[in-house]
Amino acid sequence: LIFPSAKNSFKTLPEDDYTGPINIWAIGDFGNGGQGQIDTYTSYLNYADSLNIETDVWLMLGDNAYGDGTDAEYQAHNFNIYEELLQKTVVWPVPGNHDYKSVDIITHNGPYYDIYDLPTQGESGGLASNTEKYYSYDVGNVHFVCLNSEWSPWIYVPVASEMALWLTADLQATDKKFKVVYFHQPPYSKGSHDSDDPFGIMNMFRQNIIPLVELGGADLVISGHSHCYERSYLINGHYGYSSFYNETLHLIQGGSGNLSLGEEYYKKDNGVGVRGTIYNVVGNSGALSESGTLDHPVMYYSDNVIHGSSVIRVHGDTLTSRFLSSKGEILDEYTLIKNAEGAPGEVTSTHEKEEIVQTSLIYHKEFNQNWLRFECNTTQSASLSVYNTQGKKVKSIFNDRAFNKGMRKYPLEDLPAGVYVGELILDGKKHTVKFQL
Repeated sequence: LIFPSAKNSFKTLPEDDYTGPINIWAIGDFGNGGQGQIDTYTSYLNYADSLNIETDVWLMLGDNAYGDGTDAEYQAHNFNIYEELLQKTVVWPVPGNHDYKSVDIITHNGPYYDIYDLPTQGESGGLASNTEKYYSYDVGNVHFVCLNSEWSPWIYVPVASEMALWLTADLQATDKKFKVVYFHQPPYSKGSHDSDDPFGIMNMFRQNIIPLVELGGADLVISGHSHCYERSYLINGHYGYSSFYNETLHLIQGGSGNLSLGEEYYKKDNGVGVRGTIYNVVGNSGALSESGTLDHPVMYYSDNVIHGSSVIRVHGDTLTSRFLSSKGEILDEYTLIKNAEGAPGEVTSTHEKEEIVQTSLIYHKEFNQNWLRFECNTTQSASLSVYNTQGKKVKSIFNDRAFNKGMRKYPLEDLPAGVYVGELILDGKKHTVKFQL
């Protein structure tokens, strides 16, 4: 007999027009029962607890139970470890190559398919796939597409494959603001697996499936398989080997993508054929390997020395993803903003619009970090400093720096607890905000 409690609870999917916030946790190659898996999980629980957020979407990116995906391995390396979160959170998995070691390759029967009940008829949004091997669903203004990278006929002969035909139709049918596609074997990686392997699934997936993903307007592609963390720039149209990458042809927007540095990515709208996709490998949530060169030219950030997971938040027209290490550190962060014109500063997320109209300088706390933020209406020169209550300058963030039109956001670090005043000089005009840390 199970009694109702905070642990044994669930939250239904939001209304179709819900615009956020939506909190997503993505883990890959985690199911080995090791300390790295446990530390990554504990790190996420502490992170979510510190922000008082619930997990709205939980993505499992494959290799969910090492070494062969047996029922016993799922129990020991998956359910026993994640018991607390599983009692109140829906899991949306994809299979990995280790999960498929116990799956009949012809019938696709096995523990993975016995354990999970996945939508086949569009029950949670998306186009009916008529199979649990791949599927899609909606959460608020995000459309999720789960593909299967473990059955080569769907990949090597994509034009005639059922998965490719369904994928194209599904992405064309959705009108959601964001489109997130995920599967196990990444199209770009120089970690423990090399996507340049000419006979490998990763290479064929990149050549034959990724063009359909990008044509359908996908914003973010998440995978595992390589036992590391890798994250790309905003790119499009690179389907060959890494040596064929050409910034002039394939780079839509470079830089860090970090909003606090004023380098966030922008994408014009959510229509089919609109270019620009971020590729993220999160294959270090339990497994970890320092092999590989980690030098794929599409990648902005790569790491193979620490376990971790991706924590993604979607709010209105803003998607922000953070690489949360097993030690609780944020090691990488990027933001993608979707708007109608594609110009920085023209449209911001719902909560940002509410705050920006109040003043030119704002203090706020987000994701357990403290920030100062301001907006330029045109190209302007600015200086930003922090003073204590006695009027002494304790931090100079920047001085007489030129900014283009747009919103800028800076973290407040290395300041002890206390009351402070932020001072922004924007084209000769002073703006202040008082805040307490």
